[in-house]
Amino acid sequence: MIGRCPKLKFLTLVKPGPVPPSVDLVRSAQDWIDAKISDGTFECVYAFLDGGGFSVGKADSLDQLMDDLLDYPLAPFVEYDVRPLIAVDDAFPKVIKAAERLTSADESQHSTAPRPTTSPPRQTFGYGG
Repeated sequence: MIGRCPKLKFLTLVKPGPVPPSVDLVRSAQDWIDAKISDGTFECVYAFLDGGGFSVGKADSLDQLMDDLLDYPLAPFVEYDVRPLIAVDDAFPKVIKAAERLTSADESQHSTAPRPTTSPPRQTFGYGG
């Protein structure tokens, strides 16, 4: 796409704060979430049994994402943890390329050194925190 960025995708974790909102605000939040699902902003929204929840959604920019989060009726009563997402099919080639660079850099640094008689420990690459 020339001149236009594709939509960015985010995982948004929502943790309730110490002050509970009014019932009317909770109803407004439910309507707001339903509207975001209907317009395609959110792909999915789930609640946790012990409070809070998460959504997977899209935004055209970080500014739009911030506007959406601040527009949420319960925004003053929650804490957000937002994580950018990338499709696994897009992520693996990047991780493989990085692993190949690390392997080739390691081999070039040790090309003049004698080869060890045992295999070095394997490096693993992955995601998560």
